[in-house]
Amino acid sequence: MPKQAVILLSMLCACLDFAFAARFMPVLTNFPMAQFEAQNWCITQDENDIIYVANNAGILEYDGTRWELTPVEGESVVRSVHAEGDRVYAGAFEEFGYYKRDEFGILRYTSLSDSIDGFRFENEEIWGITRCGNILYFNSFKTAFAYDGHSVSIVGSGQNLRPLYIFTAAGKLYAQMVEGGIYILDNNKWRELFSRDATGGDNAVAIMPLAGNGGLLAFTEHSGIFLMRDG
Repeated sequence: MPKQAVILLSMLCACLDFAFAARFMPVLTNFPMAQFEAQNWCITQDENDIIYVANNAGILEYDGTRWELTPVEGESVVRSVHAEGDRVYAGAFEEFGYYKRDEFGILRYTSLSDSIDGFRFENEEIWGITRCGNILYFNSFKTAFAYDGHSVSIVGSGQNLRPLYIFTAAGKLYAQMVEGGIYILDNNKWRELFSRDATGGDNAVAIMPLAGNGGLLAFTEHSGIFLMRDG
């Protein structure tokens, strides 16, 4: 085949590839802020691909076609959401629990925080929901709670530690404390792994393990990424 024909054929194939790709570009839809009533804080997706958003006015639900708002009791701001199975867990002001659809497909709320014996919130909001093994954890900036599917208990009771963020990594639960370093949960008690000095006095906002027992990567707010090894 002549060289000119090869070049022409190559250019034609490239044009066809470009045209094919352009023809099947995914559709992007922009949703204006006014559509969401107020600020959004957290997002999750269930096994049916329905999106749930923690919103100042309640829980926003998006099925790919339309948005629907479900207010929470007391019209509280929802700070966190987490979908698992047929439940959507939510955290709000001095309240956390889950939504589940009834026989008519309507989301109905069940409180979990109401079942904690002898506990009183102190102006707290539930900012995080994290699963580790068989336990689902909820945390405000003062307290962490553990839900085993039947009952709720307080994590690290009596330790006077305040979890700022909680993380799951390699099957273990970690926390960045408000006034301390990075801790690991050991037999329902917090144990310090690294002092705040180990991250330059900064807060870790995410933690992930390295393969081969290579330690942890701690991602901080302002000081970069730190490699940490216990011992």
